[in-house]
Amino acid sequence: MGFHHTRVFGRPVVFFAVASIIVAGSRDASAQDASLSAARRELIEQAQQARTQNDHPRALNLAQRAAAISDSASLRLFIAQEQSQSGNLADAYGNAEQCARDADNELARIRDAVRGSCRALADALRARVGRVIVRLAEPIVSGTVVRVNGRGLPEALWGASYVVSPGRVHIDATPPNAPTVSRDVDVAVGSVQTVELDVATHRSAPGRDLAQPRGSSSASAAARGSEPEAAQPGDAPAVAERAVPRRDVSSSGGRSSGGLMGSITVMSVGAASLAAAGVFFALRLGATAGCTMEQAILVCPDAESAARARSGATYTTMTNVFLVGGIALVAGGATWLIVDRVLAPRPRAVRASVVPVPGGAMVGIGGAL
Repeated sequence: MGFHHTRVFGRPVVFFAVASIIVAGSRDASAQDASLSAARRELIEQAQQARTQNDHPRALNLAQRAAAISDSASLRLFIAQEQSQSGNLADAYGNAEQCARDADNELARIRDAVRGSCRALADALRARVGRVIVRLAEPIVSGTVVRVNGRGLPEALWGASYVVSPGRVHIDATPPNAPTVSRDVDVAVGSVQTVELDVATHRSAPGRDLAQPRGSSSASAAARGSEPEAAQPGDAPAVAERAVPRRDVSSSGGRSSGGLMGSITVMSVGAASLAAAGVFFALRLGATAGCTMEQAILVCPDAESAARARSGATYTTMTNVFLVGGIALVAGGATWLIVDRVLAPRPRAVRASVVPVPGGAMVGIGGAL
């Protein structure tokens, strides 16, 4: 199956003849109920029309309903592409991998094309997802349920890498008859975050009052069988000593290193993202080498060049993603640094002191009594 003309700069992830592959790859209709087969075909056609109109959420919903009737590798490819468009990269990656494994069940004339498209999408998404490793502290309470973004995490994946979409990820674990322990982590593109949850010891314990009740010194003295000491003239009352420590308290007026390190880290990640965009741009130019653009159509001299040029769409997507992300991160880090170092008001130093007086004490703040 040779393709000498292919569009590579249309959608962020474009694979050749997806619509025809889905229809041609449907299982033998004779093995299904006729009405269900007709309904499935109409759902697929409606999904293709929604994609043409750039209504990706509706296209995804219609394709998933068609797959609920009868699944196929080509239909799973369509779903993976729409999930990628919608930002659900983890599910898109999983469906692309499954599609590549199931391609052997497709018709012989489209089998290789479906497998190649699924593998290309999976390879492109592999670098765009993140991963978390969830570990539970020993001893693990039997019957504990672990969830990642609301989905149950099988026990076989505890302590193993689990694919997630980049961004904020909520992880919680609920042991039987005990409170839920949860954590939120930010997972960057291509990163692996390890989360440790201690459900064995994280239980409600009887509270204790840390505040010392008024008059407890006298009560303690009485319990020891002695009278409390009488205050001498010039001594500061004990309560004043507890309220104000015997030292001056002042603020440094400086800046913490957290803002500086945080802004530099953000800008460094942005710079790395811009460098990655340059690499993907170079790969895109290499993929389309030898082909020429004629009336918005990329014309290649042979099938091998056309196949190589199709990967240019993936490199274009990666270039755009890393370029936009890098610019945003660099700009955000610079703004953070400016706000933290220049615009944020410096705190004013405040000094507190205690002056003993006959029969009590006076507290001074900022030089005023």
